[in-house]
Amino acid sequence: MTVDPDTVRLDGSAPLESSTRGSDPRGPDTAGPDTARQNAGRLEAGRLEAGPASASGPRGEKPRSAAAGFAGPAVLVRPGVRWLDPGAEPEVAQVLAVANPDAYARPGMPGVTRWAGVRDDAGRLVAVGADAWSAPTVGFVGGVATLPQARGSGLAGAICRFLTATLLDRHGRVSLMVDDVNAAALAVYRRLGYARRPVAATRAVQEA
Repeated sequence: MTVDPDTVRLDGSAPLESSTRGSDPRGPDTAGPDTARQNAGRLEAGRLEAGPASASGPRGEKPRSAAAGFAGPAVLVRPGVRWLDPGAEPEVAQVLAVANPDAYARPGMPGVTRWAGVRDDAGRLVAVGADAWSAPTVGFVGGVATLPQARGSGLAGAICRFLTATLLDRHGRVSLMVDDVNAAALAVYRRLGYARRPVAATRAVQEA
């Protein structure tokens, strides 16, 4: 799936327009790459929440189990999405092992340059996503994953908004890969303005 300044919706509704088009008559929710940079900065600083369904946040939502029917404990989530230090890669690997074991992007792989993440109030990493295999004219998002106990809180959307805004500002276009059967991920990406472009992918398997 691919998104560019003409289609991206970092707030889930209004598309970003390229700054070369001048002011947009549709109002303040529409902006250009400068706003993408501002949104990324606000997310990194923890001033944007993951969404109305966040388990906790500046508005004082009460903690709750993240998904309907989940029997585990409620997860208190800090709303800020931040770039993680390289030393957090073992934690990223643990999240992926539980939440997205088939992810193409993994810590330490060539081309996977940095990871963003969200921690709960206990400091545990609960959601991640990577800047992976980006090229000069297109950024690439990979390895998006949320632990089961933190799902339903809008964290995947927050991670994707952060990565999309940052990479769009730097590269002008952003792409990612998602399986056709992953309906939840497809819904998140479509809300952000990504357009589907069918491709085929293969995975190299090393036999023991």
